[in-house]
Amino acid sequence: MTQSDTLPLCEVSIHIDAPADTVWDLISDLPRMGEWSPETRRVEWQGGAAGPTVGTKFKGHNAAGAKKWTTTGTIAECERGRVVSWDVTAYGLPVSRWRYQITPSGDAGCDVTEQMFDHR
Repeated sequence: MTQSDTLPLCEVSIHIDAPADTVWDLISDLPRMGEWSPETRRVEWQGGAAGPTVGTKFKGHNAAGAKKWTTTGTIAECERGRVVSWDVTAYGLPVSRWRYQITPSGDAGCDVTEQMFDHR
């Protein structure tokens, strides 16, 4: 196992004044990712899936400037209100894991930690 398998390349946390389940529902609604991501234009669940469960696949359509590419994602962790993560591949090669850990706080809000693990 390499360092990139165990330590995130980047990590950021934020407090959100909303319940953990509500925040998880938004983060895990991957077809909405294009509304918030600077690179992701749209996401489509694959194989008839309507939402995330471990093993569910999705297709991501991305762009940065004139460059466009497609990725395949697979849900790796999925626990409503707590965590959702997915592994990304492109052209059949591992690229990254994106992980969102949600921790309820004492003020009816939650803390969200986003991590990206580089698998290239």
